[in-house]
Formats: sequence, structure tokens, C-alpha cells
Amino acid sequence: MSERAPGFEDYIPSRLEWLALLLNSHLQYLDLPTINKMGIYRLYMPKSDGKTVALFVTYPKGIELDQIEDVIKTMIDQTKEFVEIYEWDAWVEIEVVRRPG
Repeated sequence: MSERAPGFEDYIPSRLEWLALLLNSHLQYLDLPTINKMGIYRLYMPKSDGKTVALFVTYPKGIELDQIEDVIKTMIDQTKEFVEIYEWDAWVEIEVVRRPG
């Protein structure tokens, strides 16, 4: 019997890892026509506390803070709606990490 490559090893993701994967893959399509043109990008990463998903928001330095805060509010609302679909809203927390580029 041959050995399996490391990429084929069984692995069961945590709920937070699964959530981050889904958010990164699904919500990007909402961004394409609008905020990506503004140079704003998001990335979700699960935190090690088991209840928090970090939302990293990268944006150009020259963008007005009011404008970026409106975009971040929309991103948080979209994230909350997605979390509610899985009925995880009772325990999932969202931490925003702002990263001016």
C-alpha cells in the first residue's frame, strides 16, 4: 500500500475555520463591483479563542475615514447575516482589524 501525500490527510475544520472559509469565498462576490474598485479588501481569519472571527480590512491610505467606516459597517452587517443562517449568532464574535495600505 502506498503512502498518502500530506495534503490528503483527514482533517475536520472547526466551526470557526469553516465560517472563515465560507465568508471569504461567498462575500467576495458582493465586493467585486463596488469596494474592490475603491481598493478595499477583506479577509476573515478564525482567532484561537474559539469564538471570534477576525475581519481584516485593507484600504488605501488616502480614503476618507467616514467612507471606510461605512464600508466596514456594511461588512459587519453582511457577516452577521451569514452567521445567523447557521444559527451561530449566539456565540460568534467579530473583531475588525483595520489595515491602511
